[in-house]
Amino acid sequence: MTDKKHLILRGTTWYINYRLPKDLQPFYGNKEKFVRSLKTDSLRTAQTLRDGLLLELDTQLQSLGVNPRGARYRELVKQIALNTLN
Repeated sequence: MTDKKHLILRGTTWYINYRLPKDLQPFYGNKEKFVRSLKTDSLRTAQTLRDGLLLELDTQLQSLGVNPRGARYRELVKQIALNTLN
């Protein structure tokens, strides 16, 4: 089974359709959804482009200090653990 999450096919062109977190909406014209043509008819290429865009959006969230997946917390725990060992 192929992963089509956040992908929609309009005619022969794939689009990404992603609901933006509230913290990113001001950077995208206060829109709730991020919709962009991936300019390809290949599902495999669309999946690769989608993954890159989702990574970019996640990086933007982390740079804002937003931590949806606990990455900052895990990093702090790691730093504390290293400091207590030294």
